Amino acid sequence: MTILPEVDMQDNYHELSKIAGESLSMKKTLTLVDRAAKMHNVNVLISGEEGTGKSLIAKTIHFASVRCSSPFVTISMSAFPNDLLESELFGYEKYAFEDAGIARTGKIAEAEKGTLFIENIELMPAELQYSFFQFLSSGSFVRVGGLSRQKLDVRVICSSTVDLAEEVRAKRFREDLYFRLMVMPIHLPSLKERQKDIVFLADSFLDDFCKTNSLERMELSAPAKRKMLSYSFPGNVRELKAVVELAAVLTNSRLIEDEHIFFNGQRIVSELLSEELTLKQYNERIIRHYMEKYRNVVLVAEKLDIGKSTIYNLLKKWKEDETP
Repeated sequence: MTILPEVDMQDNYHELSKIAGESLSMKKTLTLVDRAAKMHNVNVLISGEEGTGKSLIAKTIHFASVRCSSPFVTISMSAFPNDLLESELFGYEKYAFEDAGIARTGKIAEAEKGTLFIENIELMPAELQYSFFQFLSSGSFVRVGGLSRQKLDVRVICSSTVDLAEEVRAKRFREDLYFRLMVMPIHLPSLKERQKDIVFLADSFLDDFCKTNSLERMELSAPAKRKMLSYSFPGNVRELKAVVELAAVLTNSRLIEDEHIFFNGQRIVSELLSEELTLKQYNERIIRHYMEKYRNVVLVAEKLDIGKSTIYNLLKKWKEDETP
């Protein structure tokens, strides 16, 4: 695995090590991440399926660069209606539109001296693509409703879940903007492309879950590993992590069996609903499960966000029910 430069922000490297694995494709990717961090003015385009860790890669590049003490600002092209994206990105002047009672700074200005991370760049509206291309070309922009240009020092990292070259061919994405973004492309392979990493990553996620929740170390049984290896994980690393953490919650021992492995939560909800429990019974079932697992009233109360007295009352009730 490529060793990234040491900086004050170490959490991202710790998180990155969890999705890295041992495959050659990811080792090559990490080499590019290292290079991108050193070239702190170069635009970066991170591509990959949903759940492959694109935002984590972007953060790692930023915090490993000389820009690490300046803001890391994120905006997703899927988070706002198209007619609001321009003002979110560039900001606006007072009275620029009906509800603009005060001027507002946009995401670009918020990222001054730092990094602007744009998620789902493929969804950027056509009318905004030209304005953004102009900003990348000149380093300056005009707020919505404004006249004067502002020149800022901002590094841009974008992510995409689709092949932008295909979007260009289909006339859905500007070719000039595409080439501005493609100075340093980084592709994150899907788990399907790096199947040998599945068990490695699962073990890493499981160890981290146990440490975070002060649990004894757990292990995956051979059948559990085989079950995971037989699955395609369309949600990639994000889905694998969720599957492992759910299995850790469901097991009552230190060994996770294949019966504890559920994909997309398939069967769990249906099994609980098929019992047609009352809400009170369901709540008691959940509390009992957590108490059997953690055996700590304070910890369970914190995890379930309930009062300790509720748990103590249930423990008393259960004890009375068991008394002949």
